[in-house]
Amino acid sequence: DALVGEEFGHRPTTVPATMSLVAACAAPAAYGSSRRHRQCCSGWRLRSVTRDERGDRPAGCETPPVRLAVTLEQCWHRVPGGTATSVLRTVDALTEREDVEVVGVAARHGDPPPEPFQPSVPVWELPLPRRALYESWHRLRRPAVERATGPVDAIWASAVAVPPRSAPLVVTVHDLAPLHHPEHTPKRARAFYRRAFELARTEADLVCCPSLTT
Repeated sequence: DALVGEEFGHRPTTVPATMSLVAACAAPAAYGSSRRHRQCCSGWRLRSVTRDERGDRPAGCETPPVRLAVTLEQCWHRVPGGTATSVLRTVDALTEREDVEVVGVAARHGDPPPEPFQPSVPVWELPLPRRALYESWHRLRRPAVERATGPVDAIWASAVAVPPRSAPLVVTVHDLAPLHHPEHTPKRARAFYRRAFELARTEADLVCCPSLTT
Protein backbone atom coordinates (compact mmCIF):
# COMPACT_ATOMS: atom_id res chain seq x y z
CA ASP A 1 0.00 0.00 0.00
CA ALA A 2 3.00 2.30 0.14
CA LEU A 3 3.63 4.75 -2.65
CA VAL A 4 7.35 4.15 -2.62
CA GLY A 5 9.26 0.88 -2.89
CA GLU A 6 9.54 0.72 0.92
CA GLU A 7 13.21 -0.13 1.47
CA PHE A 8 16.15 -1.44 -0.54
CA GLY A 9 17.80 -3.30 2.32
CA HIS A 10 21.14 -1.49 2.16
CA ARG A 11 20.58 1.70 4.11
CA PRO A 12 23.74 3.13 5.74
CA THR A 13 23.82 2.52 9.47
CA THR A 14 25.48 5.84 10.36
CA VAL A 15 22.88 8.19 11.80
CA PRO A 16 22.89 11.95 11.05
CA ALA A 17 24.77 14.04 13.60
CA THR A 18 22.34 15.56 16.09
CA MET A 19 24.36 18.76 16.17
CA SER A 20 23.84 19.17 12.44
CA LEU A 21 20.09 19.09 12.91
CA VAL A 22 20.14 21.58 15.76
CA ALA A 23 22.52 23.93 13.95
CA ALA A 24 20.24 23.88 10.90
CA CYS A 25 17.38 25.36 12.87
CA ALA A 26 16.91 29.08 12.76
CA ALA A 27 16.91 31.05 15.99
CA PRO A 28 13.94 29.62 17.93
CA ALA A 29 10.89 31.77 18.34
CA ALA A 30 9.71 32.68 21.82
CA TYR A 31 6.88 30.61 23.16
CA GLY A 32 4.46 33.51 23.48
CA SER A 33 0.79 32.77 24.07
CA SER A 34 -0.37 31.38 20.75
CA ARG A 35 -3.72 29.62 20.95
CA ARG A 36 -3.16 27.67 17.76
CA HIS A 37 -4.41 24.12 18.21
CA ARG A 38 -2.47 20.94 17.65
CA GLN A 39 -3.28 17.27 17.89
CA CYS A 40 -1.73 15.68 20.96
CA CYS A 41 -1.26 11.94 20.76
CA SER A 42 -1.75 10.52 24.23
CA GLY A 43 -1.69 6.74 24.21
CA TRP A 44 -2.34 7.05 20.46
CA ARG A 45 -5.74 8.59 21.14
CA LEU A 46 -5.85 12.08 19.67
CA ARG A 47 -7.09 15.08 21.58
CA SER A 48 -7.00 18.75 20.72
CA VAL A 49 -4.82 20.95 22.95
CA THR A 50 -3.22 24.34 22.62
CA ARG A 51 0.38 25.42 22.60
CA ASP A 52 -0.14 27.05 25.98
CA GLU A 53 -0.74 23.60 27.46
CA ARG A 54 2.75 22.38 26.60
CA GLY A 55 4.05 23.74 29.88
CA ASP A 56 7.19 25.64 30.73
CA ARG A 57 10.58 25.16 29.11
CA PRO A 58 12.78 22.35 30.52
CA ALA A 59 14.43 23.01 33.86
CA GLY A 60 17.80 24.69 33.48
CA CYS A 61 17.14 25.80 29.91
CA GLU A 62 17.62 29.57 29.82
CA THR A 63 16.36 30.02 26.26
CA PRO A 64 13.31 28.41 24.69
CA PRO A 65 14.18 25.05 23.14
CA VAL A 66 13.97 24.58 19.40
CA ARG A 67 10.66 22.85 18.64
CA LEU A 68 11.54 20.36 15.91
CA ALA A 69 8.92 18.46 13.89
CA VAL A 70 10.20 15.14 12.52
CA THR A 71 8.47 13.10 9.82
CA LEU A 72 8.07 9.57 11.19
CA GLU A 73 5.73 8.00 8.63
CA GLN A 74 8.34 5.36 7.73
CA CYS A 75 7.65 3.69 11.10
CA TRP A 76 4.35 2.50 9.61
CA HIS A 77 5.85 1.23 6.34
CA ARG A 78 5.49 -2.46 5.63
CA VAL A 79 9.29 -2.68 5.89
CA PRO A 80 10.47 0.23 8.09
CA GLY A 81 14.06 -1.00 7.77
CA GLY A 82 17.26 0.86 8.46
CA THR A 83 15.81 4.27 7.68
CA ALA A 84 13.29 4.08 10.51
CA THR A 85 15.86 2.57 12.86
CA SER A 86 18.47 5.29 12.29
CA VAL A 87 15.89 8.08 12.54
CA LEU A 88 14.39 6.72 15.76
CA ARG A 89 17.83 6.45 17.37
CA THR A 90 18.57 10.04 16.31
CA VAL A 91 15.25 11.14 17.80
CA ASP A 92 16.19 9.37 21.03
CA ALA A 93 19.49 11.29 21.10
CA LEU A 94 17.75 14.60 20.43
CA THR A 95 15.34 14.08 23.33
CA GLU A 96 18.35 14.00 25.67
CA ARG A 97 19.11 17.62 24.80
CA GLU A 98 17.60 20.43 26.83
CA ASP A 99 17.61 22.81 23.86
CA VAL A 100 15.38 20.69 21.60
CA GLU A 101 11.74 19.64 21.86
CA VAL A 102 10.99 16.88 19.35
CA VAL A 103 7.50 16.16 18.01
CA GLY A 104 6.68 13.55 15.39
CA VAL A 105 4.32 13.93 12.46
CA ALA A 106 2.78 11.19 10.31
CA ALA A 107 -0.16 10.36 8.09
CA ARG A 108 -3.54 9.26 9.44
CA HIS A 109 -3.40 5.89 11.20
CA GLY A 110 -5.09 5.88 14.60
CA ASP A 111 -2.90 3.01 15.79
CA PRO A 112 0.78 2.91 16.72
CA PRO A 113 3.38 1.28 14.48
CA PRO A 114 4.81 -2.17 15.37
CA GLU A 115 6.55 -2.34 18.73
CA PRO A 116 10.17 -2.16 17.48
CA PHE A 117 9.38 1.04 15.58
CA GLN A 118 7.30 2.98 18.09
CA PRO A 119 8.81 6.47 18.54
CA SER A 120 9.84 7.73 21.96
CA VAL A 121 8.16 11.09 21.26
CA PRO A 122 4.49 12.03 20.71
CA VAL A 123 3.37 11.69 17.09
CA TRP A 124 0.71 13.99 15.66
CA GLU A 125 -1.31 12.77 12.70
CA LEU A 126 -2.31 14.77 9.65
CA PRO A 127 -5.81 14.05 8.26
CA LEU A 128 -4.68 12.25 5.08
CA PRO A 129 -3.63 8.60 4.68
CA ARG A 130 -0.07 7.97 3.56
CA ARG A 131 -0.46 7.78 -0.19
CA ALA A 132 -2.67 10.87 -0.36
CA LEU A 133 -0.39 12.75 2.02
CA TYR A 134 2.76 11.96 0.02
CA GLU A 135 1.08 13.00 -3.23
CA SER A 136 -0.28 16.19 -1.69
CA TRP A 137 3.06 17.13 -0.16
CA HIS A 138 4.94 16.67 -3.42
CA ARG A 139 2.36 17.99 -5.88
CA LEU A 140 0.39 20.62 -3.96
CA ARG A 141 2.92 21.40 -1.19
CA ARG A 142 0.34 21.06 1.53
CA PRO A 143 -0.77 20.40 4.23
CA ALA A 144 1.85 21.99 6.45
CA VAL A 145 3.05 19.86 9.33
CA GLU A 146 1.91 22.61 11.71
CA ARG A 147 -1.68 21.69 10.91
CA ALA A 148 -1.08 18.70 13.20
CA THR A 149 1.79 19.77 15.45
CA GLY A 150 1.08 23.43 16.04
CA PRO A 151 3.88 26.01 15.61
CA VAL A 152 7.39 24.61 15.17
CA ASP A 153 10.79 26.23 14.75
CA ALA A 154 12.14 23.73 12.21
CA ILE A 155 11.15 20.64 10.24
CA TRP A 156 13.24 17.52 9.67
CA ALA A 157 12.15 15.48 6.65
CA SER A 158 13.81 12.31 7.87
CA ALA A 159 12.98 10.04 4.94
CA VAL A 160 11.94 10.42 1.30
CA ALA A 161 8.71 12.43 1.56
CA VAL A 162 9.39 16.18 1.80
CA PRO A 163 6.71 18.31 3.48
CA PRO A 164 6.24 21.97 2.52
CA ARG A 165 8.79 24.41 3.88
CA SER A 166 6.61 26.20 6.42
CA ALA A 167 9.64 26.50 8.74
CA PRO A 168 13.40 26.03 8.21
CA LEU A 169 13.67 22.63 6.51
CA VAL A 170 16.29 19.89 6.95
CA VAL A 171 16.12 16.89 4.59
CA THR A 172 18.01 13.62 5.00
CA VAL A 173 18.84 11.80 1.76
CA HIS A 174 19.69 8.24 2.82
CA ASP A 175 20.76 6.99 -0.59
CA LEU A 176 20.36 7.53 -4.33
CA ALA A 177 19.57 3.93 -5.30
CA PRO A 178 16.39 4.90 -7.24
CA LEU A 179 18.56 7.06 -9.51
CA HIS A 180 21.53 4.72 -9.80
CA HIS A 181 19.50 1.50 -10.10
CA PRO A 182 16.07 2.47 -11.48
CA GLU A 183 15.48 -1.10 -12.66
CA HIS A 184 14.90 -2.07 -9.01
CA THR A 185 12.35 0.68 -8.42
CA PRO A 186 8.71 0.71 -9.62
CA LYS A 187 8.01 3.35 -12.25
CA ARG A 188 5.67 5.38 -10.07
CA ALA A 189 8.12 5.28 -7.19
CA ARG A 190 10.93 6.55 -9.45
CA ALA A 191 8.91 9.69 -10.17
CA PHE A 192 8.24 10.08 -6.46
CA TYR A 193 11.94 9.86 -5.61
CA ARG A 194 12.94 12.27 -8.36
CA ARG A 195 10.45 14.81 -7.04
CA ALA A 196 11.72 14.31 -3.49
CA PHE A 197 15.34 14.89 -4.54
CA GLU A 198 14.28 17.98 -6.49
CA LEU A 199 12.49 19.41 -3.45
CA ALA A 200 15.49 18.66 -1.25
CA ARG A 201 17.74 20.51 -3.68
CA THR A 202 15.50 23.54 -4.17
CA GLU A 203 13.71 24.04 -0.84
CA ALA A 204 15.80 22.56 1.97
CA ASP A 205 17.93 24.81 4.14
CA LEU A 206 20.21 21.86 4.82
CA VAL A 207 20.55 18.41 3.21
CA CYS A 208 22.09 15.67 5.38
CA CYS A 209 23.61 12.50 3.92
CA PRO A 210 24.47 9.69 6.38
CA SER A 211 27.19 8.19 4.18
CA LEU A 212 30.12 9.44 2.07
CA THR A 213 28.83 7.39 -0.86
CA THR A 214 25.54 9.32 -0.95
